[in-house]
Amino acid sequence: MAIKDTEDIRLLRKQKANRPVFKQGFPSNREGENGDITFRLTENGLGMYGKVNNEWFKFADGLRIGRYGQSRKYSESGGWGKDVVGDKISVGRKLVSLKTATDLKTGLSLENVTNESKTTMFTQPVFTGDAGSGSNPIVNTSESNSIKLAFDDADENFEVRLIGNTNENFISFYQAGVAKWAMGFNGASSTTFRIDAGNDLATDVLQLTSAGALTVDSTVTSSNGVCSGTGALDAGSSTIDTTGAVSTGALTCTTINTGQGANEVYDMDQNVKTDSSVGFAEITSGAVVWAEFPFNVQNAIHNRYYFRDVDDLDDFRKWDSNDTDPTGFNYRNVAGSYTVPEDCTLLAMSGVVANAGATQNPTVFVFTGAVTEGTGDTTLSSAGSVAVSIGTSYVPTKFSDTYDVDLSAGDIVVPMIRSVNLGATPDFYGSLTLKFITR
Repeated sequence: MAIKDTEDIRLLRKQKANRPVFKQGFPSNREGENGDITFRLTENGLGMYGKVNNEWFKFADGLRIGRYGQSRKYSESGGWGKDVVGDKISVGRKLVSLKTATDLKTGLSLENVTNESKTTMFTQPVFTGDAGSGSNPIVNTSESNSIKLAFDDADENFEVRLIGNTNENFISFYQAGVAKWAMGFNGASSTTFRIDAGNDLATDVLQLTSAGALTVDSTVTSSNGVCSGTGALDAGSSTIDTTGAVSTGALTCTTINTGQGANEVYDMDQNVKTDSSVGFAEITSGAVVWAEFPFNVQNAIHNRYYFRDVDDLDDFRKWDSNDTDPTGFNYRNVAGSYTVPEDCTLLAMSGVVANAGATQNPTVFVFTGAVTEGTGDTTLSSAGSVAVSIGTSYVPTKFSDTYDVDLSAGDIVVPMIRSVNLGATPDFYGSLTLKFITR
């Protein structure tokens, strides 16, 4: 079919075109005349442009540069010519086929782009669409199941940045479509990094604040050494269990349980062991106190209780005061009795006794009581007694007893001896020692 000329085509054939020029930037429709050709250096590189119907067209990218056919105007824009399908243009020494915009978009789809140059660069790429799935991932790693991000400049910091909003921002890990782990932060507390065994940071199992405070919901186990640091270790009301050594600086706690129960710990600057020589400035609790009571009882009457006479200045060992019922202790006998200096507990008695010239048996008592200040009797209570069996006169016989009697500071302790043989008046001499422990 013959091509029908138009007035514009005839004019272009007859007039002489201007000499091509080289400039920078895209040509404006106000420049040049129809039929002119210009070369322009733009941000996209060097391009060749031709002006037809008062419009500039680039000789590339499949734009309006084909032959003029019977239908020389586009119905959409009113421009001359038509898209060339199958036409070719010479670029250097190569003949390049020109395609429509739709063909170009199809040909440039990512699935048709190969990495033949070993480097593929995207400038500010944007991936759009749904979130993808296990069978249809946004980034397909079916060849290796691996995504690697590598630095480009060894002199700069390497950073992978995830930018979220004021809601939860986290990375989640799935296994066969099931959420297993999530880590990130939520908008309610962006200063706390959280790890969750699932896909909901509201039920996290680990928290790390921007101040360095670490909180875990269960046990922290270390199989290769002890956690170390310069801050404080605060377990709150929880328990720290370990079978290894724990090395710390200052340890602040209320009690320490080493298997003997929860015990309070106090200052210590010396070893306190069974083989240690220990020195104390003052002992206020748990100290053992011994009190010795030598005695000499002469002509003891049956069923009378003999104790130290407080007004015998020449010999305190003489126990010649007596009473038939010592539970009501006369006030005249109180002032010379043994007085405990602080709260303590009477624990034991040990002694030795002999009968001077006979074999009658004595009974040894220990009475205690709080002092009544005044002329009234002081009430005494028996802590215990022990009957001593003497087989031979003048032969020393040992005796002992144990107690558990709490005493307060200022209480008196009165040991006594009673003869149990009717019709005899024996003489007893010896010594006894009482054991107390402070409390």
